[in-house]
Amino acid sequence: MTKHLSRPLILAAALFFGLVQWSPAAAQFSDSWEFLKALKDGDYEEMRNRIGRGANINIADDDGLSGLMLAAIAGDMKLMTFVIEQGGDVNVRTLERQDTVMMRCAEVGQTECIRLLLDAGADPDLQNRSGETALMRAVRARKSRAIATLLDAGVDIDKADYTGRMAIDYARDTRSGRIIKMLEDAGAR
Repeated sequence: MTKHLSRPLILAAALFFGLVQWSPAAAQFSDSWEFLKALKDGDYEEMRNRIGRGANINIADDDGLSGLMLAAIAGDMKLMTFVIEQGGDVNVRTLERQDTVMMRCAEVGQTECIRLLLDAGADPDLQNRSGETALMRAVRARKSRAIATLLDAGVDIDKADYTGRMAIDYARDTRSGRIIKMLEDAGAR
């Protein structure tokens, strides 16, 4: 055995024994992290600069939110359009719950954002870790305009979550006759 250990072996041992910790903060100055910072600041010039340098525009921040998700949360259609035009994944998910941007927009009733995502090819029938869809989230939140937008897009109205509950079951939980009727008129069983 040699007297001198190689640097990679020393680093590996240090990481293994907890002497050095790696965190997302260590990568904060990468082009991708700087892209997210510019997005949060609404700095389009810096976003374009970072994209040109190879930033991953689908990277998630420390809370597990991508740039497109952050733009949707802000309700910023211009920023959402920019991210999508730059190649942002319209089906990107949050890290923990695996929620989609469409789900977020549906539960807060952002119908313009839903239409933008649909036009860009987003799949409204994707399910999160619980099996919920964007339609289920809109129904639970009683967002009738979002429900109508999703129904017009032809979502799978009979898709069930992982407990076997469908959108009509969520509607019955809300006790909203209007939403129940909307779903029944669309063919819910």
